[in-house]
Amino acid sequence: MADREIGHRRAEKVALVVDLENISFTCAGMGIAFSPATLMVMARELGEVIYATAFIDAQSLSTQDRIHLFKSGVTVVDCPRLSRGKDTVDPKIIEYCNGTLIVARSKTDAIRLPQLFSC
Repeated sequence: MADREIGHRRAEKVALVVDLENISFTCAGMGIAFSPATLMVMARELGEVIYATAFIDAQSLSTQDRIHLFKSGVTVVDCPRLSRGKDTVDPKIIEYCNGTLIVARSKTDAIRLPQLFSC
């Protein structure tokens, strides 16, 4: 696939890694519904999507949510909650992305960017 312009940068491949609970919460706070299909369209505009993965406690997903994610091409990685409501999303994302260079992140993400740089 041809390179795509991203400001002054070009991207050939896009890896979509989503903390689904955070993005759903953020969208709700902005008064919009999260749409995995729309997110995939946006990602494809940037380049070839090599993988699209959503991290969440799978028990919190409805059947309809799972269907929307599946039809959109987004794989769900189950991150069960530990005691006291602590989820395992952040460590699972780090494990999953080991060897992947992350160049953008949400302002509210608890993961510090330099921790993700490993190749």
